[in-house]
Amino acid sequence: MIIRDMNKPPSDNSLYNLCCNVDVLLLDEVGAEDKTAVVWGNRCTPLQDILVYRYDRRRITVLSSNCDNGDLLDRYGERVMDRIRESYTRVLFSHESYRTIE
Repeated sequence: MIIRDMNKPPSDNSLYNLCCNVDVLLLDEVGAEDKTAVVWGNRCTPLQDILVYRYDRRRITVLSSNCDNGDLLDRYGERVMDRIRESYTRVLFSHESYRTIE
C-alpha cells in the first residue's frame, strides 16, 4: 500500500508520510514485503527509509517478523540492522504457530 501511495503525486497526507511521522507505528510481517520499489522511475527502499527516518527522530516503532536477525541483515543491510539492534527489544515467541494447529 505504501508503494502504491508513493506513486501518486506527493502529499503531506500520504501513507508514506504518515508512516514516517505518526507517534507510534506497528509494522507486521517485516521481511515479507518487496525489498525495493520503483517510484516515479526511481528505485527506492521504502521500509528501510521509514525505519531510519523514525530512528533518527526517536519515534516508537514496533516490528513483527518471522525473520531471524540473519535474514533481516541480508535483507536490509548493516545500517538498518545496527539501528534495530540498538533501539529494539527482541521478544521471541517459541510456541507453535496457531496457523499450524489443527
